Amino acid sequence: AGLDSLVFDGVDPVARVSLVTRDGDDLMLDFDAGGSLRIAQFYGDGTVEKIVSGGVIYATTGDAAVPVSFAEFLASTDDVILRDPGDQTTEVGRMVFEDHTTSTEDESKVAIAELARLAVSYDHRIAISAAGGIPVIIDTMAQRIDSPSIQRVGCSAIQNLSCNEDNEVAIAESGGIAAIISGMDLYVDNVKLQHKACAALRNLAASNNDNRAAIRRDGGIESIITAMCAHDEQKHVQEVACSALGNLCLQNDDNRVAIVAAGALPRIMLALMTHTEVAGVQEKGCRALYNLSVSPENVRAIREEEPETVLWDAASKFPNECGEWSRKLLEKLT
Repeated sequence: AGLDSLVFDGVDPVARVSLVTRDGDDLMLDFDAGGSLRIAQFYGDGTVEKIVSGGVIYATTGDAAVPVSFAEFLASTDDVILRDPGDQTTEVGRMVFEDHTTSTEDESKVAIAELARLAVSYDHRIAISAAGGIPVIIDTMAQRIDSPSIQRVGCSAIQNLSCNEDNEVAIAESGGIAAIISGMDLYVDNVKLQHKACAALRNLAASNNDNRAAIRRDGGIESIITAMCAHDEQKHVQEVACSALGNLCLQNDDNRVAIVAAGALPRIMLALMTHTEVAGVQEKGCRALYNLSVSPENVRAIREEEPETVLWDAASKFPNECGEWSRKLLEKLT
């Protein structure tokens, strides 16, 4: 509606565009057949605000700082512009569900990434699940375990689909927890995958105690801590990892004990001390520490980390986000 578009009409850019590269504020598209297209000020003051391909509308916030394929460019953002979302769900559903076992990697990547975008909507989460999308996404992750991009967009789809209690159950029953953890363990250095995977586990542990136990049994606690170790400078990873650990503590004493035993306390403390100006990290870290302290045997271990100064600082800088968590924990430690 009033947005200027880059439209691929009768051309499949996934197949025809060999490379997408950011050059300053310009975007460069290199074609397999030769030649290239420069879109001036794509990231600057330009007016291109959406890409239309195959009847699907994409936002133009993809990341091409490192040269990527067209499919990776489209899949690198979770932003989406929707027009007639009901029809779009049907079209994307066909892309995924019709003989998905023979789809190419790029086809699967774009289709799952679009389902992830659509699943931001409550109605679409229900529709995708009802159409059988959850097991197809997880099955594709298993078949394409050699593709970190498929693992990333699959985790992104699970992250959004799991914002629904029925879907939380369906994802676990379809093997989604194990699929997430397998991708995390194979691609530890992939920061985008780790971020999406931690976010997916966070959501799956939000309200379902069976999922919390399954994540522990499948090694998810260790995988989250490994992500924190590998990406300690990445505030977004630290925030969602702390949030996931905090959710795993809820109503589950076995998890609280296992999280401390796996070495989470030093990682949470490092996140708090490294990202002192990031409200999200401070809030989720303080919350995780408090939730761990619900188990009396963990209080001594938390006390040994000497968190008092960190907690006071967090409460002082971010009273709305951290004040209550810090106050309650400090009361336990004194």
